[in-house]
Amino acid sequence: TSLTATWSGIANPSNGDWIGLYVPGTANTSYLSWRFTAGTSSGSVQYNIPVSLKPGTYELRLFGNNSYQVLATSNQITVT
Repeated sequence: TSLTATWSGIANPSNGDWIGLYVPGTANTSYLSWRFTAGTSSGSVQYNIPVSLKPGTYELRLFGNNSYQVLATSNQITVT
């Protein structure tokens, strides 16, 4: 299964910007999966949900330039 991750308004986009999948409330270092963005200030990418993911509530977090600096957090995502 996949979803489309969309973002806009990154002031200083870089090829190191990335999106991680998280359980809400966990540390930024505790991602379950991740992928790079397109390195643009706005855009979208297909985000594949790992088949091993257990049912529950998750969120995507957008980070800048290979860091754990959160630029945005998605609404919660329910996996059934």
